[in-house]
Amino acid sequence: MNHLNRSKRFFVTAAVTAAFFVLLVTYSSSFAQQTVKPTTVKKPLKLRLKNDLTIKIIRCPKRVVKAGADLGAGFRVVGRSTFATALTDIAVDIILTSNPTYPVPAPAAVYSANYSDNVLLKGGREHISFAGPGSVNVKLNGSNTIPADTPSGIYYLGAVIDAGNKIRESNERNNVHFCKIKVIGGQKRMPDLIIPSLQFKKVKNLTDSQGNPYWIFNVIITVKNQGSAPAGPFKVLLERNVGPGGTYTKACITCEIDVPGLAAGQSKTLPPRQFNNANNMNSLFRATADSTNSVTESSESNNMNATSFK
Repeated sequence: MNHLNRSKRFFVTAAVTAAFFVLLVTYSSSFAQQTVKPTTVKKPLKLRLKNDLTIKIIRCPKRVVKAGADLGAGFRVVGRSTFATALTDIAVDIILTSNPTYPVPAPAAVYSANYSDNVLLKGGREHISFAGPGSVNVKLNGSNTIPADTPSGIYYLGAVIDAGNKIRESNERNNVHFCKIKVIGGQKRMPDLIIPSLQFKKVKNLTDSQGNPYWIFNVIITVKNQGSAPAGPFKVLLERNVGPGGTYTKACITCEIDVPGLAAGQSKTLPPRQFNNANNMNSLFRATADSTNSVTESSESNNMNATSFK
């Protein structure tokens, strides 16, 4: 009986030992097959400095300005650069507009004694430099005069940095800042039509029956409304004078050209009209905007432009 009990205990112990050995081998094999991924250390991101120019009007000079008057003291403008390098001779324009918007990239404003949107004020262009990143006060040395014909109403003074787009930036949409002012005592808003350009373009070189050379050429007219109000429909008349001491006559059947209208400050180049200078004679041409006086303008004495072609 004792012999049987000893045999039974032996087999139980052997079975337990075998089971434990199998379990240990299985666990060791599974552990050996696991792939240990190496720890990846992320490198810190380098912050890239944006190359940008901005401007801000810290203080508007006056809230109410009389047309034709200077803005006076108290106008404070600050430019800022994030360029790591030095920048020199950066243009800053002071403009006046009825709409707080400006083209992108910023063009150089154009001075005129007459008002139009985005006009450069008299004395309104300055230049600043940056030694590196940072801010610079814009020293306003000019008079910054409001055009005398500016109609009464609400306007916006604008400060434009990098006017003329000399510097390439990461953001070209933040180069202007505005402050609101009121202009009083100005003239009534009116259109003003002019012919700023009357040009000739040679098309073909020919020879007549006597062997004399002559040109076929186009006459190209540009008309502009430099006034402060839109102009309704009007006509542009092109006339020609082909002889010394002669008189101007309508240059061709289609030389009275209809223009449907022009917004304030808008220009339009008209379809060309073609002519020749047979007999090698001088041709005097004259273009007149609003030739039938359909539009009431602020000035009726500047509608004409004349030039010659040979």
